[in-house]
Amino acid sequence: MATIAHELRTPLATLHASRELLAEYHTLSLEEVGQLVRRLQRGVAWLDCLSANLATWSAIETERLVLHRAPVPVDHWIGLALELVQPLLD
Repeated sequence: MATIAHELRTPLATLHASRELLAEYHTLSLEEVGQLVRRLQRGVAWLDCLSANLATWSAIETERLVLHRAPVPVDHWIGLALELVQPLLD
């Protein structure tokens, strides 16, 4: 459960930071608003993915799912993660 809580904190913190910045939309350019909206969309997608992963994990634990290993392009996922946490870094 601690791992799940930790995994949820990053996208939630990013969503909160983006939401707070959007609340000051009158001081932001249209481009900055667009960037924040895209980050919010990615954060929601990340939470959707985490939710799906939890369902998959449950299926694995109950032996209802068989895993098949395959290589994945790690640089793609690192780039997405960096984009997501950029508001926190800024």
